[in-house]
Formats: sequence, structure tokens, C-alpha cells
Amino acid sequence: MKKFLWMVLLIPTVTYSQSQRKKRKAEERANAEMVVNLKGYTRQLTEWPLNMQYLAQQYQQIGLEPKGVHGYLQEFDVSEGKQIDPATQLKVDGQLLDLQTDYTPLAFSASKQVKGEAAMALNENRQPWFRDLKELLEDQKDNTQFNLEAEIRKMTDIAFKKGASAYLVYNSSSIPDHLGFNKRDTTATAKIPVIYITAQGLKNHFPDHSATLSIELKTGFTPRTYHVKNLLGFINHHATTTILLFAALGQQNDGGADAAVLMEIARQLKKNATPHYNYLVVHSLNRDHANGEKEPLYGHLNLPVAPNYIIRLTKNPVSSGPINYEAEKDRVKQVYDLILSTDTQGKLSSTQMEF
Repeated sequence: MKKFLWMVLLIPTVTYSQSQRKKRKAEERANAEMVVNLKGYTRQLTEWPLNMQYLAQQYQQIGLEPKGVHGYLQEFDVSEGKQIDPATQLKVDGQLLDLQTDYTPLAFSASKQVKGEAAMALNENRQPWFRDLKELLEDQKDNTQFNLEAEIRKMTDIAFKKGASAYLVYNSSSIPDHLGFNKRDTTATAKIPVIYITAQGLKNHFPDHSATLSIELKTGFTPRTYHVKNLLGFINHHATTTILLFAALGQQNDGGADAAVLMEIARQLKKNATPHYNYLVVHSLNRDHANGEKEPLYGHLNLPVAPNYIIRLTKNPVSSGPINYEAEKDRVKQVYDLILSTDTQGKLSSTQMEF
């Protein structure tokens, strides 16, 4: 009888132990499946020549709702201001100066071709004029509201009305001027070319301010645009709150790890997501521009749904060594667990998060 009672008492313990073992094995299988998926995603993202097609196929297999203009794909051009035309040049006594190193046209400069004979110390009618910014910078060095570019615009207008064919400014002082080509400048275009001579250009090509110099210059600008490609998928629970899940996949990325982690998070959320949120999944294929510049933190996006929260998958570029898939799996679980653990009001701790 006692033996029977002990057996009865042991049943809950045995059942609990078996339940724990099943739970542990299920977790192990789920973790192993995640690692396999991550390896598969990254392999395809680095080997597939058109990773856009691969990602779209995965979106479809997972069951994400298309939210692009053409299925999952979203394409559009972004204006990034203007750029210096390659034909732009400046010659002094027949010697071609180096663009950016010796000089740069300011962004409000006119697009024109000018030839003339000029001395830096003289301002003659229908000839290029020179202006040293030293005195102006010294006078305004303690003025925190002083705008040097705006002042140069005013001086250029005055010089044009007095007969200048071009305006070349330089700074002989040790006070930094921070002048350069501002691609996003949208102010009115000047009537004449405006050129900034750098300290190196001044030293190498304008040693004698009293000498008459043969000046030939040509300035031109072209619009600067950037073609954007994004893939957008949606998990719609008809909730009032939407989470944007974002990863970039560019020319110099992390071996596809960010995109792979986002794909696996999307898969997990589609299987068992909290209904308090909608999920907008975005892979941006435009992290790196052709000239090496980085796109904005959350890419160029034209979102069909306004997100309340943004979660970005971001890592430093991997220069060498294999991807740590266990660590990537932990990133998946970290984001997934964060979303599932939120309260019934659908509130996250921050509106923008990175993992």
C-alpha cells in the first residue's frame, strides 16, 4: 500500500519532468531550425545574383501580404540635390587646377564659361574678381549667427552689378571657413560663376597677388538622383498599431546577416504573432550609393502604412571571418520575445530600436 502511494505521489513529478524534457527538446528543435534557416538565407543572399528575387520568393512562402507598387517591389527616384558636372574646370595661366583639391564651385554658382585677364589685387570691369575673406571672418569670428555663404551671395550680387564676370573667393587667414560644395543647396542661382579657392590652391597657383593672370573657367551642375529599390511585405492583424521591421542589404553589407535575421523574424511573427500589432517588413536594397555614401538610417522609404514603432536590424560590416549563427539566432529571439512580451495595449518601450 505504501509503495502504491509513493507511486501515486511520483506521478506528477514524472509528468512534470517529461513535460520539461519535451519543452526543452522542442526549443532545441526550434533553435536548430532557426540556425538552418539563417544559414540558408545568408547563403542565398550572398550567392544569388538577383537577391531581390530570392527575397520576394521568401516573402511569398512566408505568407506576407505584398505592399509594393509591383507586388513586393517598390521603386522610385529620390532627388539628392545636384552635383558638379565633370566638364567643370579652372585654368590659371594655362595650368589646369584640381577640382576639390585646389578649388570648388559653390552650389549657388551660375553655370557659365568665362575667360579673362585679372589680378587678385584689382577689380576690373568684365573680368573675374577675387575676394579675400580674411577681414570678414576676423570681424565676425565671435558672431555665432554669422552665415558666410549668405554673405558671399550678397557680395557676388554686388560684384555682378559692378561688372564682375566671375567671383573667386579665398581665405588667407587661419580662421576656418568650412566652405565647400553643398549638394542640397536650393537657394537662388547667382548671375556669375562663384569659385572657392582652397588654401592649397591659393598656395600653389596664386603666389603673386599683383600679377595679371589668364583665367579660364567653366562651371556646370547636373541633378543628382538615386534610384531606390525596397521590398515590402505586411502582416495585417487590423490593429491600430504598426511596427516597421527594417534591414538594409547593400553592396558592402554584413554578409546578409541583417537581412537573414529580419526574414526569420518575419517567419516567426507570421506563425505566432501577437494580434496587438501589424507588421511592415522592409528589406532595403540600397544601403550603399555608387559614390560610397551611406543612405539615411532607415533608408529611403515610401511607406504605405505609417508605423508607430521602428525596429532596425543593424550590424557593423563583417570584414573577415564566418557569421556567428548562434549570435544571429539570439538576435531573432531577442526581437521576437520583445514583441510577444508587450502588454495588451500594444506598447513598446521605445519608438525606435536597433538590434
